[in-house]
Amino acid sequence: MEDDWPGDTYSIHLDYVILKFVDVHHDRLKHRLATTFTEEWDEHLEQRLVGIELKKKYQEIEKIKFPALAASTRSSGMMHDYSIKLREEAALSVIGTEESMAFAEHALCLRLWKDGWDSDYTSKSFLILFECLYKYNNENKDLRSLILMTENSFELFADGKHEDAHDRCLNLKANAAIAQSDWVLAANAYEKLIKVREMRFGIGSPKAAEAYTWLGQVYGKADKWNEAYTLFKQAYNSYVIKLGENHIDTLNCKKILANSLMEIGQFSESEIYYLSLPTDSSNNNVNDGKKGQKNKQDNEMMKEKEKALAKLYQLLELSS
Repeated sequence: MEDDWPGDTYSIHLDYVILKFVDVHHDRLKHRLATTFTEEWDEHLEQRLVGIELKKKYQEIEKIKFPALAASTRSSGMMHDYSIKLREEAALSVIGTEESMAFAEHALCLRLWKDGWDSDYTSKSFLILFECLYKYNNENKDLRSLILMTENSFELFADGKHEDAHDRCLNLKANAAIAQSDWVLAANAYEKLIKVREMRFGIGSPKAAEAYTWLGQVYGKADKWNEAYTLFKQAYNSYVIKLGENHIDTLNCKKILANSLMEIGQFSESEIYYLSLPTDSSNNNVNDGKKGQKNKQDNEMMKEKEKALAKLYQLLELSS
């Protein structure tokens, strides 16, 4: 692409993306060089960004794994909104891999170039990149400073254009905090998430109950089991009312509730909850919300139940 421009050309190599620049002094070209990539560059029109490309390795992966994205890029152009959206979706579809990082970084750079720093679409691309980085980087997940630094940008989602993005941002912040055993920051994020979900879905909704469960798990990790039990109990009651006793989410919450009772020394009550869980996924009435499909979580629940009961009975023997 830089061969089309007169003057000196140069590139900056990021991890997965190449930024291509041109250094020109031709007034007639200035109208072609307008960009919102950074406001300061408006005063330096002689050195401008002219291209953002994936490195060759990931271009080949795009052609093989994501033909729809490659076709959209060829027909509509890399900067088209639909092409960038497909690029973001490609990143999320392979999250946890190096490819996800490549497509997420590319999408973000394109958004910055096309929409600027203050666009809600750019904020969403930032969020996707953080999610991909969190899933991919197994050695260092300390993203707290990065997330907190850009929190103001994420507030753009409050205008209702992307209703789930504030939810995802709070989830990401909590997960990053949990990875660093920062229970206070994690609890703060989940407390905000509860309020967001209660306002959006209603008090006592399954979505709110899920957030109560996550907050309870943070309290459990911090060895505050009495507080955790209270939150699990509230979540469980909401699941029972909204989804019924046999829904998989209700049963999973019941299992967590039983464990919290065991942790606070209420062994008899814990046993009651554990024994009421399904014993055989092949002949129970578990409802996972997908009629005719068996959920792998059922079998996992049976195994966890057996281990938990074994531990419970050991504790009962020690306490007697």
